Order: sequence, then C-alpha cells, then structure tokens
Amino acid sequence: MRHADPPVIPDAIEMTRRYVAGPTGACPQTGSWMPPDWVLDGLTPDHYLRHASTWAQRGAQLTGGCCGTGPGHIRALAERLPRHRTTPGQPT
Repeated sequence: MRHADPPVIPDAIEMTRRYVAGPTGACPQTGSWMPPDWVLDGLTPDHYLRHASTWAQRGAQLTGGCCGTGPGHIRALAERLPRHRTTPGQPT
C-alpha cells in the first residue's frame, strides 16, 4: 500500500487480508507534498513506529515507508518493531 496516510492502514490491512492469502505489508506516506518538493513535516520516527506496531498487530508482515519517510523512520522500524516469524492467525 502506498500513498495512504498511516491512520487508514489498519483497515486497509483487514480488507486486503480478506482477499489475499500471501504476505501483507504497509509503506504509507507521512509529510505533505508542496510542489515541487515533499515536505518532511509529518510523523516523527517514534510516532510512525507506534502506528507500525498497530499494523503488525493487524497482520502486516512487511513494513516500510513511502513519501515523507526517511532513514530515521526506517531505522526505528528495523530496530524496534517486533519481528514475527509466524503467519497471522497461526500459533506463536
């Protein structure tokens, strides 16, 4: 999923899981587009991580970032988002 705001991702994951049996992921945007550039005025890496934790709880197995995210956002995900080795719905 791209070019979606972080708060809509949990519902999008649930809708996707109804129709897709494979891995589900999220890489939403944060910030705002002010032509000709993207303005990095969106969520901080810590706040983005809080949203990403919700996506993982809803079944996202792949998590990244799109427009407006930067190295700090991805570093927060890589370092602090729990790693899951099972498929959603399977026992841990």
